[in-house]
Amino acid sequence: MGVPCTLTNVPFAEEWLGIIRSTVPVEILTKFVVPFTHMGGEFFYVFVLVYAFMRGWKKAPSLCYLVLLSGVINASLKGFFVECRPTTVSHLLAVSGFSFPSGHAQGAAVFWGFIALQLEGFGKRLLCILVALAIALSRPLVGVHYVHDVVVGTLLGFCIILLYQQCKRRGINLAVANHYFVPLSWALALTALFFAISDPYFDYVKVAGAFVGLVCGLYLLHRENRDLSALVAEHQFSLACLQVAGVFVWIGLRYVPFVALSPFFEALRYLGIALWVTFGAKSVLVLLCQRRPSDLT
Repeated sequence: MGVPCTLTNVPFAEEWLGIIRSTVPVEILTKFVVPFTHMGGEFFYVFVLVYAFMRGWKKAPSLCYLVLLSGVINASLKGFFVECRPTTVSHLLAVSGFSFPSGHAQGAAVFWGFIALQLEGFGKRLLCILVALAIALSRPLVGVHYVHDVVVGTLLGFCIILLYQQCKRRGINLAVANHYFVPLSWALALTALFFAISDPYFDYVKVAGAFVGLVCGLYLLHRENRDLSALVAEHQFSLACLQVAGVFVWIGLRYVPFVALSPFFEALRYLGIALWVTFGAKSVLVLLCQRRPSDLT
């Protein structure tokens, strides 16, 4: 990351971080909090969302769209404020990028807030909100974010969920390429990708590429103009194998030197996995069923 960061000017930010960090022994942080904080990371979301698509969950495109939209907003804000990570406490895990606002806190609020909306019963919804807050709290505990980073990130995440609710009440479905969704999404996606390539802040590159891939996938799926739910239900195992194979290719490309060090290829890598999970795997399944229907069980 070539852009220099600036130290936080929020009053008592370092003091509050020190107080929170001192409340929990390092041994507990290492054994429990560090693994838990990864529930707000990209690998968790990729595997959960791929599983949701494999199961044919109708809400999966909307959830994926919201998570990536949150990522674009978060990376844009980080690139604007360019706040440095905390320096007065040790980091218990390796991190990169800027500090404000917390992407883990914002993403957790969006993801678990969306799940809470799909559940019935106060207890289940409360549990989802507590998980989101716990992920947010884990970030200052491991020393990689200030308190104000996670507070603002969490509030932004819940605001995105409230906006989603309002869109839903007005009949705007994020999973359908309607006349409201298409121009807004394409404008945002292409603008994000343009700024990501011109200013290669790697977190921005990743979410911009994945967002473009998602929008392309949903658009192509809509243009397919066929109901694939019966086909997916009949050949669910085959579709799962195709999608998981794509995930392993996506992970493997991370270790190819010219991909890992290039913002352009990194954007293409994330664009590819989003496009594959939403549209590509289903298209390959359709072709296989047309050519060798007896082999797909």
